[in-house]
Amino acid sequence: MPFSDGTVGLGLTKELIQKAKPGEVERLLARHFQKVAVGRFRQRLLIKYENKLVLIDAGSSELVGPTAGKLPLSLRAAGAPAENITDVFVTHIHPDHTGG
Repeated sequence: MPFSDGTVGLGLTKELIQKAKPGEVERLLARHFQKVAVGRFRQRLLIKYENKLVLIDAGSSELVGPTAGKLPLSLRAAGAPAENITDVFVTHIHPDHTGG
């Protein structure tokens, strides 16, 4: 079952939209309730196996920005609070996988 750890903006607005007037991109994004033009959802996987609750990667906390670090809230909202997790399987050592 996937759980959201929030989103992270990729910071590409200035690189992608080079001829916009100052504030134009932000105004258009705000009209659509967005803060970044390009972003990536951060999801983690939780596996229930026998008497184990295994989280695949620990998420990022807010190491990758203020819109990330939502994994504890997502887990709690689904009835699987972090304190019930028995094991964490880390796929690789990057802050967005091990910072949470």
